[in-house]
Amino acid sequence: MEKELIEVDGRSGGQCLRTALALSSVTKKPCLVFNIRANRPKKGLAQQHLTGLNTLAKISDSKVKGNVLGAERIVFYPKSIKEGNYGVNIGTAGSITLLLQTLTLPLIFSPKKPSFRIFGGTDVPFSPSFNYSKEVFYQFISFLGAKFSFNLKKRGYYPKGKGLISFSKISSKLPLKPFYKVEQDKLNFIKIFAHSTGYPKEASENLSSLTKKLLQEKFPLVDLDEETEFNESIDEKGAGITLIAKFKDGLRTGSSSLQEKNKPPKKVAVQAVEFLLNEINSLKPIDSHLADQIIPFMALAKGHSTFETSALTYHTLNNISVAEKFLDVKFEVKGKITEPAEISVEGIGFKGQSE
Repeated sequence: MEKELIEVDGRSGGQCLRTALALSSVTKKPCLVFNIRANRPKKGLAQQHLTGLNTLAKISDSKVKGNVLGAERIVFYPKSIKEGNYGVNIGTAGSITLLLQTLTLPLIFSPKKPSFRIFGGTDVPFSPSFNYSKEVFYQFISFLGAKFSFNLKKRGYYPKGKGLISFSKISSKLPLKPFYKVEQDKLNFIKIFAHSTGYPKEASENLSSLTKKLLQEKFPLVDLDEETEFNESIDEKGAGITLIAKFKDGLRTGSSSLQEKNKPPKKVAVQAVEFLLNEINSLKPIDSHLADQIIPFMALAKGHSTFETSALTYHTLNNISVAEKFLDVKFEVKGKITEPAEISVEGIGFKGQSE
């Protein structure tokens, strides 16, 4: 007898689609995602979403209906993850870090360990930068029991997206551990990642210098570390800053800003520093961009989890809605949209489906 489809309204954006696909693969519950990105100027599956969907299907021999560019409705029938070495090419500057949100959960709950080389955008607008994902998100889920190898081979920027990363699971201890943190710990130090491709070497050095000066003014007693990266290129051009604040308890928060046309380097530095300052001054342990990403992990972990975040976002609320459709959980949210909030859930202690 065919399983009933879990129906997810994807009008709010790609996040609902990615989370639905990930949880469908983990739970082996088929899903229908409709109204995909209906609230966006360009509706339907973009290249990044389509590539994530097709990649998840390929590594698991899952059946898909509607996997074409621009589709506003897809049906996904999940199967088990396979071993293999996979090359994935988004084909645009679509975000690699967002694509990986489709793959990370399924890999955690599978005994298999496929490896990936993924081409696309590593540092592009409206998505986590490579360094933020590695230093904040993947660092966080390592506390829960899942460790990944996530390495940068080449930066990729908008509009060409010629970046390359390697990605694979190292280990996952199931069920995942719950997480409780409602206060921000002592700030240990801040690391500056300044990078440029296709600009003179001085571009990334200038970004780092400007950022360091601003940070010294805002955090005179905090140690600073710098990593400056310069890449020659005739067919790719981009630059940016990612800042990672590291706290005594091992948690991290971060911010990013990218060089754009008519955007001077000083503004790039100011944007990154101001966002980081706002997160640190909130005194909350989980930043607003990390909060939505960790929702399904909390639901699948064993036992009670509670965290406080600097700002409640619609992304977080949407991910809660999707998680509650797939799993027998009920989140408690204390706080108003765009304001600090406390989020709690009793996780189900999921250990994975039999292969």
